[in-house]
Amino acid sequence: MEKSEFQFKGYFIKSSSIDLGIGKKGGKLSLNFIPKGKINTTNSSFELDLLVEITEANNAVKIIVNAVGNFKFSSMSNELDNFFYISAPAILFPYIRSYITSLSALSGVTPIILPTMNLTHLSEELKNNTEKI
Repeated sequence: MEKSEFQFKGYFIKSSSIDLGIGKKGGKLSLNFIPKGKINTTNSSFELDLLVEITEANNAVKIIVNAVGNFKFSSMSNELDNFFYISAPAILFPYIRSYITSLSALSGVTPIILPTMNLTHLSEELKNNTEKI
């Protein structure tokens, strides 16, 4: 089996918090994403730091999860931009979704189940927030 040019090596939850407040629950959820990246050309790795903030319209719920995904690449090329800035968030986000569902369910409230999402809108922000080391 041939190895891919870009590989997901794993993730970890850097930090998380949940504030259920005392307000009326059941309002519309709002999601905010803050992506950052590091490209290390010495060891051919890419680190995606993706912070997800979920708030409810009436501020009864606030969840913040910061996850880090680690990726390897075989060599630097212009084609890797799509992997770094489009594919990496799409690969990492399902793990964050699952974590948020578990975190909310274990808190004794109705689990928060985020929908699958197209995160291509993050690509330009991620590109601007990525450093090469």
